[in-house]
Amino acid sequence: MKLETKMTAVEVVEQIAKVAAHEKLSKVLVGDIAAEVLAHATQHGDITLVNKLLPVLTPANRTAVVLLVKECTTHQYNVKEKQFGKKDKDAEKVAFAAEQLAAFVEKYNSCLWAWYEAEKAEKIETAKFSDQAFAKMVANYLIVNGSFDGFDAIVTQAKGAAEGVKAVQDKAAAKVAELVGQGMTNKEAKSIVDAMVKDGRIKADEAAAPAAE
Repeated sequence: MKLETKMTAVEVVEQIAKVAAHEKLSKVLVGDIAAEVLAHATQHGDITLVNKLLPVLTPANRTAVVLLVKECTTHQYNVKEKQFGKKDKDAEKVAFAAEQLAAFVEKYNSCLWAWYEAEKAEKIETAKFSDQAFAKMVANYLIVNGSFDGFDAIVTQAKGAAEGVKAVQDKAAAKVAELVGQGMTNKEAKSIVDAMVKDGRIKADEAAAPAAE
C-alpha cells in the first residue's frame, strides 16, 4: 500500500487557491490537500506544490503540514524562508522517512489531523522525561530511601542498559538502510530486521549485525 496522487499538478494548484480563500474554515480541505502535496513530493519528487501550499496556511496549520513533510520526506526545510529544498540522501534518513510515510498511510489512513494529534501526544509524553523531571524523580527516590547508598550502582546499571538498547537500535537502523539499498522496500527490510532483533541475531555486543537469510 502506498500513497499515490489523485490530482494533476494543475488541479493541486487550483485546490491550493481554494485553500487560500477558505483555509480558516476547513481543516478537512487542509488535510486533503496536505496528503496530495505530500503524495506529489514522494511519488514524483515534486516539492514545489508543498512550497506553494505553505504560504496560504495559518501558522498552526502550517506547523502541522511542515512537520508531516519533514517526517515523511528528506527534503530539507529552510526555517527562515519557510520553504523546503533539496533532499538529504543519507540512507538512514531515507529509510526513516519511508517508515514514517508508511505509518501515515497505513496507520492513519493518510489523515493529517489523526497523524498530527498522535505526533503531538508522543512529543508531550517524551517531554515529560526532561532533566528537571528526572532530577525530581531522583530526589524523590533518595528521600524515600533516606540514603545515597547504592545509588551510583543503580545509575551505572541504567546507563549500561540504555547504551545496550541504543546500540541495538543503531545496528537495526543500519541494517534496514542496508537492505533498502539492496532493493527491498522499507517495510520488508524492517520486518526482517525486527525478526533479527527478536531472535537475537542483532545484539548490543555484536561486532556487526548478521546478514539476513
